Amino acid sequence: FGGGAIPGNTTNRVETYVYAGDTCTGSAVFFDLIQNLMAVGNAIKGLFCGGLRAFGPVTDVVATYVYASSTWVAGTSLLADRESGSACGNSTVGIIGFGMIVHNADPIKTTEKYTYASDVVASGTDLTAAKEGLPAAAGISTVGVIGCGFSAADVRVNTTDKYTYATDAVAAGTELTFSPPVTQNAAVSSVPGGF
Repeated sequence: FGGGAIPGNTTNRVETYVYAGDTCTGSAVFFDLIQNLMAVGNAIKGLFCGGLRAFGPVTDVVATYVYASSTWVAGTSLLADRESGSACGNSTVGIIGFGMIVHNADPIKTTEKYTYASDVVASGTDLTAAKEGLPAAAGISTVGVIGCGFSAADVRVNTTDKYTYATDAVAAGTELTFSPPVTQNAAVSSVPGGF
């Protein structure tokens, strides 16, 4: 867990949750004061992507947290500044999508594909509609599902997108049934799960 908002400011604190033993420990502090960021990872490292700097603009920075050594290393920057989006992935790639490129601006529907082994960032396939508001994302080894958020008209929506990692195909998913629709939510999955 890293970065985020605290009353009146932004934090660079990082906490590590160890599943075996249910313990939490403070780790090396995050490289910057950032909130509204996206995170994704595999068994080796976690990526903390983009976000809104506490005393500056939206950023494209990617910080990589290496689990085995509890250290931070610089990752490859995103192709564009991005905040308030979401991310999902499998053991090979992470998909970073939705969000805004300028704080409080119109949302976007672009995605970026981050390959963990090579730290290469490439454009992904656009999602079906622009969203922001920290849409929830979860996935399995073949597909990620991103849902909810604010539309370009600043309306809360329950729509979902399915992103197939191997082919970069995007399709509309089944609409969620929250009433009213939600934003700034979270999602988890299990094999062969979904939301």
